[in-house]
Amino acid sequence: QINQGVSIARNNGIKQSKGEYIVFVDSDDEIFDNFFINLEKVICNNSYDVIKTKVKCIENKKYDNRFEVPIFTTKTGIKALCEFCNSNKIFATSWSYIFKRDFIVKEKMFFKKNTTHEDYLLIPMILSKAHSVISTDWYGYKYIKRKNSMSTSSDNVNETIRINDFINNTYELIKYFKKNPDDNSKKICYYFYNRMTIKITHVNSNVKLNMNLLALDKIEKIINNLFNIIDINDLPNEYAETIKKVLNDSKTIFKKDLISVILGGSCGKNNPVVGWSDIDLYIILKSYESHKVKLFSSIIEKYNIHIGVTFYSLTEIENNIIDNKTKIMIYEKQKFRVNPTLYGYCPFRKINYTKIVLNDKNNLPNVLHEFRRMYIKLLSSKNSVDKKYIKKLLLLIKCYFNIKGVFLYGYENVILEFLKVYNIKEIN
Repeated sequence: QINQGVSIARNNGIKQSKGEYIVFVDSDDEIFDNFFINLEKVICNNSYDVIKTKVKCIENKKYDNRFEVPIFTTKTGIKALCEFCNSNKIFATSWSYIFKRDFIVKEKMFFKKNTTHEDYLLIPMILSKAHSVISTDWYGYKYIKRKNSMSTSSDNVNETIRINDFINNTYELIKYFKKNPDDNSKKICYYFYNRMTIKITHVNSNVKLNMNLLALDKIEKIINNLFNIIDINDLPNEYAETIKKVLNDSKTIFKKDLISVILGGSCGKNNPVVGWSDIDLYIILKSYESHKVKLFSSIIEKYNIHIGVTFYSLTEIENNIIDNKTKIMIYEKQKFRVNPTLYGYCPFRKINYTKIVLNDKNNLPNVLHEFRRMYIKLLSSKNSVDKKYIKKLLLLIKCYFNIKGVFLYGYENVILEFLKVYNIKEIN
């Protein structure tokens, strides 16, 4: 046929095929010599809708284990999909499967035309419809990743097309699986959301400037509804109204430069203490412009609640130039699956807990000495205890627990854990 792209070629292949099972092989890859012998053993006495084989990925002559998904005997498609998602490996590749032709045709599972990452979109949907799936323990496919192939070319134009296709396909997948919001669906949706986030962190800043922010915003809203997400309207009224105004201020001042606004601190955990808690925000901009930041800062100073803002440019995030407080916010988002993103998408990379521990080891002396200075001032003062002193004390305790490998979520848990460890019945 005339070259019309991978999807149309595969769809035509499905329609014209006559065999019981279908295998997709890319022209620059290989199947293992014993592929058909192993396949015959699997289907000899059983009939599966989908058969998963192991993949050996070769990139620059080095082995890559990103495709090593769990091995199992017969499962329903949705259970197989959940197991693949839980492994956090790459599994949505058409060439790593063998499909029963009648099942594919009956369910009308064809590749989407005029898009890249077509496997990523279709394979999860195929799995969700399958009655029987097996994940085998033998290598069937050798994926050879070469430079300048359609899936690896890295010029900005093609990269922009591919990342936007990936975002749009992620939106389609999350929209598809969120219809029945049970625990399985949530796990599946979070896997694709996470894969998209990882994908975005690896594209360059020029490509990020041209990403489909509308689709990203839709994805964030769906994820927000599925998980323990911060709904501004659930916060105390004064906090909710202030955040709405600040969010509007950020959109007005930064306009197209605004990438995202993320809520941190106690408000980001949906647990502010009225009259005590500040509003902590993380604002990510395409580029940092001092005059705009100054204008924004002067506006938010007028609100009754203190608002602390940490600004980042995309370049800083790409180079991982972020402070420890931000790292903790990101880690909380990962570990507890909260999503305090108020606008846009979260461009931060995943954080390893060891980095937080290391930062706190380095930071503990500064926190301790600052706390001591505040304590001496407190002893000399006749005024009531300043909330800054209490916050510094809680930060000191939190640093201590992190160094011991105990991550605590929220100041209330910090206090409770401290009382428990030191067997303190009450605080005077």
